[in-house]
Amino acid sequence: MIVASAGGEARKLRDIRMPELLERRMRPILAWTPDGSGIVFPMNDQETGSASLFRIDSEGSATRPFVRAHGGLGNSAPAFSPDGKTFVYWSGDLRILRIGTNRAPLPGEERVLGPGRSPVWSPDGSVLLYVGGPRIMAWSSHTNSAQTLYVAPGEIQAITARWVAHDLPEVVASIDGGQPEIHALALRNGRVVTGAARLPLRAASVPTFSRDGRWIVFASLDDVRNNLWMADTEGHDARQITFEGEVDRGYWSPDGKHFAFHVAPLFQDYVADIDPDELIRKPQGVGPTIRPVAKTPFGMMSPDWSPDQKYLYATRPGATYRIMRVPSDGGEVEDLFEGDGVRIEPAGRRIFYGKGGIFGLFARSLDGDVRLNPEERIISDFVAPRGFDVNSRGIYYVGRDSARKPVAIRFFDFSLRKSFDIAPAPLGLTPSIAISPDSKRLLYDTLSDSVGSLALMKFVRRAK
Repeated sequence: MIVASAGGEARKLRDIRMPELLERRMRPILAWTPDGSGIVFPMNDQETGSASLFRIDSEGSATRPFVRAHGGLGNSAPAFSPDGKTFVYWSGDLRILRIGTNRAPLPGEERVLGPGRSPVWSPDGSVLLYVGGPRIMAWSSHTNSAQTLYVAPGEIQAITARWVAHDLPEVVASIDGGQPEIHALALRNGRVVTGAARLPLRAASVPTFSRDGRWIVFASLDDVRNNLWMADTEGHDARQITFEGEVDRGYWSPDGKHFAFHVAPLFQDYVADIDPDELIRKPQGVGPTIRPVAKTPFGMMSPDWSPDQKYLYATRPGATYRIMRVPSDGGEVEDLFEGDGVRIEPAGRRIFYGKGGIFGLFARSLDGDVRLNPEERIISDFVAPRGFDVNSRGIYYVGRDSARKPVAIRFFDFSLRKSFDIAPAPLGLTPSIAISPDSKRLLYDTLSDSVGSLALMKFVRRAK
């Protein structure tokens, strides 16, 4: 939409579609060209299968590609330097391009800054401020390097800035108060026996039990990136598994020797070959063997295993989220059906999944050709992608009201075909849940209840 700054009637330039996760996470969504003649924005690209950046004239005509997607969710967070000669955007990492005299990116001159978001240029275009986890970073065009300006007590969501001198910005930052943490509930027959207890893990989320119930794998935020860690079910003896980030949810194989997960920026799937007892004996800093499953232009996330371990089922993000299947040792990827967030029940007979933006948790039989099997809506008060786990007795999930707000952790009993509230809803938009193999322990991630804030920062030059 476009509207005059003095007010008046808003006018639609065009309809766009993009992955929901991209729209929610990676701001800003659009950027004016410095001369005000056009706008650059992300939109689903049929040629790449994810969101590319497009340019549209301010009159609403002549939409054309600007920067094609690298894969995964695609591209977002565009920002031009004031002189129009440099351009930054997000595609898994922040990337910088030079702009030619034809107002188009110059091929072959892209530089990768690393993980970050919320880019802000200095008036002369020589400095780029951006957010990297809890840090405010500053990249200099003169040195082609970045330095840390500030480390916040919580994760920074976004920044805005003005320059009161050539290289001294004032910054306002939106800082999260709540930090991710994992809580545990003791259960008996699907009911809570004791109140929630916080596990002693730093900035931890998306827990998953091993098949024998002795270990959990979870993601933990370091200075900038999430990495996978393993600990016992009380949160002790924590060991780092991956060291490159930016990782997210995954699941153990049926034999308990492998862990499949995805790397978040480009949503590629990997398998870590884990023997927990052997890993504990290794020196700190030595992780398991990690191998890619399939390199795809579109990306896949949250992989779970088939009962025979021959395949991984995962979600392909896009305008319509799809369930994909790929051989666990690599091979051709199959497109199965619409869905978002996959879980295979322990017995291996059914696949459970949600659908992006649609109320309901659905199931299909895995017998024969899963694409031809009828779909059944099991639960109607669930919204994908996270927030459920399955065992032989039923489904543990985060129930939501008509406004999609989490209201309670619930248990759907297969035998009774009915849901029961078992605990208050966790804090956060997309909480994760994990039930132990013996059904006696439930883990979920939530946010600490500290309050977020806006912080004004004034930087000064240090005396030499």
